[in-house]
Amino acid sequence: MKPHKTNQQTRTVVAVALFATALVSSIAITTLGNRTEGYWVATHGITPGAVISKVDVEQTKVNLGALSHRYLSSDQSPIGAVALNQISDGDLISISELTTQPQSLFREVVPLRVLVSDIPGDIAVGELVHVYWVPENSGLEIAAQPQAVLRSVYLRSIDRKGSSFGSEIAITISLDSDQVIPLLATTSAGRIVVVRSHG
Repeated sequence: MKPHKTNQQTRTVVAVALFATALVSSIAITTLGNRTEGYWVATHGITPGAVISKVDVEQTKVNLGALSHRYLSSDQSPIGAVALNQISDGDLISISELTTQPQSLFREVVPLRVLVSDIPGDIAVGELVHVYWVPENSGLEIAAQPQAVLRSVYLRSIDRKGSSFGSEIAITISLDSDQVIPLLATTSAGRIVVVRSHG
């Protein structure tokens, strides 16, 4: 066999080998890059202080790549943990948004009834609100000035069904334990006005 023909065959074999290697590497990289893994997502809005239950989360498969270490994978259960921040419907559950520390459990869910006209009609669960107390005006004396009772607390739930049968609507708010008594003290007389917070 002539030397130049042997060299040509060798180059051909090497070229084919290099092409095959590149093809295999490309497929492997693509496969790894498109690999999805299981993570937890919120099924609805979750407010700070809420204890995560089965109905609050579900599993989904996504490809997070380098960000995967920030989120709770499907082999780590969030059930029983406490939300530190507001988690929106459909959000992936970030590890930094949950805690199991006892001090974070000292949050209360307080029910309130407010007039339909005293809360924004389009306000949604999970929004930050300010709560004000407006004293009753008996007409016999100068009425006291309205007071800010709570600032930047999370709206936990809204029951608008009852509003169709009357002028009141039921809500619950999430707040620290030491805020409960001052709130209840102001709601014994007068009315409560809920205002959307803008930060």
